[in-house]
Amino acid sequence: MSITSYIYISDKSETVPTEGTPDIPKENIRTFYRVMDTGLESLATVISNEKENLEMVGANEEYTNVLYKFPETFTNKLAKINQSDIADFITKWLKSEDCPYDNENDLKDLIIALNKFSSWAIEKSFNLYFKMEM
Repeated sequence: MSITSYIYISDKSETVPTEGTPDIPKENIRTFYRVMDTGLESLATVISNEKENLEMVGANEEYTNVLYKFPETFTNKLAKINQSDIADFITKWLKSEDCPYDNENDLKDLIIALNKFSSWAIEKSFNLYFKMEM
């Protein structure tokens, strides 16, 4: 099964569709592959030793397109990641069975994108979203 995932920010007043690629300005969206909600939730545990669940806000009937919103607490944790802590987070995340990748470079790219997008979401008063297509 192939999984395409989108991480993006969107204005809190916008309705975000669950079908198709989000119509979001390209600077506000990033595409990843093989990333699932459980993998991102396990990152929260790595960052703060606390469980965080993404909020499912929509899905198609077959659940092949699922849209999640990051809770504000999780968005704040992601925004506060220090670059000097990323290597330690990667080491811990690699030990999780829900880790989406088995190599440090892909995990680093994902963490940096999450850090950047969560900071922008806070700065612009937007929501941070995760869309998974299977």
